[in-house]
Order: sequence, then structure tokens, then C-alpha cells
Amino acid sequence: MRVDEDNASILIVGGITLGAISGLGQPQLVPTATSSNPEMRDETTATGITTEIIRNEWLAMLLSLGDQAYPGSGETYLRAFARTILADRDRSQIRATPKLYSALDQWLSFNEPNDQLNGDLRRSAPREVVEYELAVLYSAGQKRFFVDEGGWIGLAPSAAREGDKICLFFGAQVPFLVRKTEDGLYQFVGECYVHGIMDGEVMRAATDNEEIGALIEDLVEDFRLI
Repeated sequence: MRVDEDNASILIVGGITLGAISGLGQPQLVPTATSSNPEMRDETTATGITTEIIRNEWLAMLLSLGDQAYPGSGETYLRAFARTILADRDRSQIRATPKLYSALDQWLSFNEPNDQLNGDLRRSAPREVVEYELAVLYSAGQKRFFVDEGGWIGLAPSAAREGDKICLFFGAQVPFLVRKTEDGLYQFVGECYVHGIMDGEVMRAATDNEEIGALIEDLVEDFRLI
């Protein structure tokens, strides 16, 4: 990372492009506590859009990818989706524990992809499933579910747009979104969550496998960020 010698407002960062956003859902709303529901309620926008509607839009995007195995892990896309919208965080935004993930299969059973999400989930589900749903609501609050051209899925900031590049900068453990400008520079959009590449897997693979390392070396470029 360095500052451009000719323009101090430009930061030059080395990295690789992992893909580009090809499909983008609406931002999920942030839960709000009320006296009638001390934990949270389902937010509704002025246009009548609810969290359930938004989540079903996300599920429709997921189902359009087909039933092949997820490229990052080999699991089903539905399981990858359930983990993606959790962003590996609990409702306090602390790293999710195995105990929270133990409710994954139960949570999926309450969120069948061919049906509308269960609006009574918090009243009818076991406590473990409720905790999982609460974690999803907070982790994905004001985030947008996305798919990329290579089949990766993730969560993006609300400011993301289709076509934004998903990049991994050297020295960073998480991917970021950038947007190319007309003058060839890149606008920094923000951090994103991409399921399967959130813990330095790409760089570790490059170190452990010469073939992968050579391939990644060919993809290296300098991003001139504004």
C-alpha cells in the first residue's frame, strides 16, 4: 500500500479481483425493539416492504443458481445461504460459536425455500432457532445479498451496485468492493462478506499450492483508490 507520488489523494493497493456482482437484492431492514416485543420486531418500510419479502427475494436469487454444489465449500447453496446471511456473527456481532451453528438445520426447516418465510417464527420456533434468526437479522441488517458471476454469494453494503468488483487486497483478511470510475480509478465501496473466502483461504491456498500461487500471481494488479 502506498500513496501515489503525483496525487496524494490516490492510494495504490495491490490485490486481485475475485469477481463482480451480477445480482443484488434489496437491503434487509434493521430490527427494532418495542414494548410488545422486547427483543425485536419485523420492520416495515413506508412502501410496505418487510424483512420477509426481502428475504424471499434473496431466496429467489439463490434458487436461480441451480442445485449444484457451492464452489467455496461443496455444501448445498441453501446451507451456504443460511451461513452467509449470518456473516459468521451472533446478534452481538461477535464471532458465531458452534453452539449457534448447531441450530442451522432447525433454522433451515423453518425457512423452506419454496414457501414464504414463517412470520410467526419467533413465537413457534425453539429458542435456539430464535437466536439464529436474531443473529441473521442483526448481521444482515442494512446489507444486501448478492451473487457474483462465478457463483459466489455474499453480503454487501447497502451502497453496492451490480458490476462492483470483489477484490482481495494484500494484507487484508476480508474482501472489499470497489467501483471503477470513468477515468480508470477505483472508488472504495466497502467491506463485504463472501462465503468461503473470509479467513484468508485464497492467500493460504496460494502459499500451499504452487499452481494456485502462479495463477493468482497472474491476476495481481494495483488498484488506484480514491
